[in-house]
Amino acid sequence: MPTVRLFSRRDDLRVLVIEDSAFNRKALAGMLATIPAVKAVATAVDGADGCRQALSFDPDLILLDLEMPVIDGFGFLRLRGNILREVPVIVASGRKSADDHEAAFRLGASDFIEKPTTGASMGIYSIGPELRKKIDALPFVPRPAARPAQCARPVPA
Repeated sequence: MPTVRLFSRRDDLRVLVIEDSAFNRKALAGMLATIPAVKAVATAVDGADGCRQALSFDPDLILLDLEMPVIDGFGFLRLRGNILREVPVIVASGRKSADDHEAAFRLGASDFIEKPTTGASMGIYSIGPELRKKIDALPFVPRPAARPAQCARPVPA
């Protein structure tokens, strides 16, 4: 298991879902929208799109599939460390191999949820309660308040 880290959090959670299946993307976004602490959900179709979305959306949490075209979940986890602030990642994948779990944790995933299948299926809804528990269990701390903007010129006394 990874070491416990505290992650910054706004009052409400902004979640980015990175999933290549349109059906699963919509299902996961819908499940997240029912969680009271979740404020906004953005989606991406693969790891490359996920990097772009993460840079513009500034999520507090990323929900990531492993099997995707262009850049897969493992590739995204490698890139994430170089270009994004430290954001917790929950992997949601149909890959059940202990090696896949271990590799995801080694690359910085915070947690792992096994989807019932690797493809699009109504079974995706079965992970809803587990997803909510894992989000609630993440060790978030409030983000520090923004500092007031500095004046360009000193204000005369």
